[in-house]
Amino acid sequence: MRALLLLTLFFALTACASASKRPVDEVSSVDAKSLSLDVAAYVAGELPPASTNITIMPSALPSPNLDSALAHALRDRGFAVFDGTPADPAGHRLSAAADPFDGGYILRLELDGNLITRLYGRTASADLEPASVFAKRTAP
Repeated sequence: MRALLLLTLFFALTACASASKRPVDEVSSVDAKSLSLDVAAYVAGELPPASTNITIMPSALPSPNLDSALAHALRDRGFAVFDGTPADPAGHRLSAAADPFDGGYILRLELDGNLITRLYGRTASADLEPASVFAKRTAP
């Protein structure tokens, strides 16, 4: 009886631990494009587009849709964009992750060690819209 109880407890805890991990590529391509256009506009306000190299670094919870859309949006703004390994040691490093939250997302960016977050909600027509400003925490 005791062994059965321990086995049940083990499986219950294992199920809880695996349920908290989100699947890769949870951000749809439509949402990724919307988020990326907003991020590119923000980055263009922080860094000069025509003379800046940006390397998109993998995040802890990668989303290929978001990374791809972000690379395209930044290139469209005039940035030189590299994937993975920094091509320019003096260039900037950017990673992005979007966590589902209340029908929208919490977007987390890391730009050169600074953490930048923004909350997105949904409009009545289910489009994404910013629900907060970009909040930046500067690295020490």
